[in-house]
Amino acid sequence: MSAVPLRKLNGKPIPPRVVSVLGATGSIGDSTMDLLRRARDRYRVEAITANSNVAALAKLAREFEVRFAAVADVAYQQGHAAGPAPNDSIGFVQSQMYDPHY
Repeated sequence: MSAVPLRKLNGKPIPPRVVSVLGATGSIGDSTMDLLRRARDRYRVEAITANSNVAALAKLAREFEVRFAAVADVAYQQGHAAGPAPNDSIGFVQSQMYDPHY
C-alpha cells in the first residue's frame, strides 16, 4: 500500500484528502508542510496549529488557504492583540483542556 494516495481509482479521479497539521511550525510540522506543498493536487490542508510561532502560522495559513489556524500559548496570542490584517480570516482562539470532573 502506498503512503501517497493514488490519483485515479478505477479510472476516476480521486478528490484531494483533507488533512489537519498539529504543530505545523515545528521541525516535523515544517517537513510535513513541505511534503504537502509538493503534493497540492493530492491534499488540502483544512487546519493548522502552532504552540507559539504566530508569524509562521499566519504565513502558512495564507499559503495553504486553511479554514482554521490556532495558537496554543495564550501569552503569544495576547502579544499579537492587534491581530491579522483586515483582509485576513486568521484569528486567535483560546485553547482549553476539557476536565470531566470540573
